[in-house]
Amino acid sequence: MLSQITLEDLHSGVQVVDVRLPEEFAAGHVPEAINLPLAHLREQAVVLDAHRAVAVYCDTGARSASATYLLCERGFDARLVAGGVSGELLKSN
Repeated sequence: MLSQITLEDLHSGVQVVDVRLPEEFAAGHVPEAINLPLAHLREQAVVLDAHRAVAVYCDTGARSASATYLLCERGFDARLVAGGVSGELLKSN
């Protein structure tokens, strides 16, 4: 069972990870999020601070569920943003 979090519960101490493709991230993302696509998460997880909680999202929740599981396996306090993040909540750069 994965721990879940909502966007409303995010605070400055939480690292926000978007596991969508770079093109999807570029089209819009949660403010302060970093892009670590699911396909490369194992290699790129080293950029995360292991002492801070991680909130993981995608558009539907499917990719982020897999990513949350992978991060938990590696010892991170990872939480799934339940149900994904819809397009209207994402900010473009």
